[in-house]
Amino acid sequence: MKTYLSWSGGKDSTASVILAHENKIPIDLLIISLPYFDKAKKIYADHPLHIQWLFETAIPTFESWGYKIKIVSSDKDYKYWFFKKRGNNCKNKEYNGKTYGWLFGGMCKMNPEKVEPIKKYVKKLEEEGWQSIVGIGIEETDRLERLHKRNNQISLLEQYGYTCQMAKELCKKYGLLSPLYEMG
Repeated sequence: MKTYLSWSGGKDSTASVILAHENKIPIDLLIISLPYFDKAKKIYADHPLHIQWLFETAIPTFESWGYKIKIVSSDKDYKYWFFKKRGNNCKNKEYNGKTYGWLFGGMCKMNPEKVEPIKKYVKKLEEEGWQSIVGIGIEETDRLERLHKRNNQISLLEQYGYTCQMAKELCKKYGLLSPLYEMG
């Protein structure tokens, strides 16, 4: 059975890759979704330090370990949503026909632009019978309970007894902790 890991660049999914490497667990594909701020100019919507770390540190390290990496992204970037006009059925009528403008957390139209490309790509793999490795720490009992109801997903953090804090320490040990975690 082929295996993929949906890698966000966060500590839990990164630690899962490290654990796979340490324990010689094959992963056929690492998939990361990177939404764009401006797709035409190839400017990503994530923090520049995180993007730099991904492309200069994490991706080269994982490729040197033999992992294939697939980057997916949406056709809709931040600028698309910034300039998009709202319909005429807004709860607050004063917004009807106006542009979305600045996108705020919790109401951000960019969230699906990160999640949907992964879902679309992964659906194809799961139809072919691929298994997924996910980064869920042992203290995340609700998430693990949902995971155990699926037969095509496993958590290496759970298998090796790692909490999310331990995952962060493992990433630090390998020099693979995104600089965003140090920003406080």
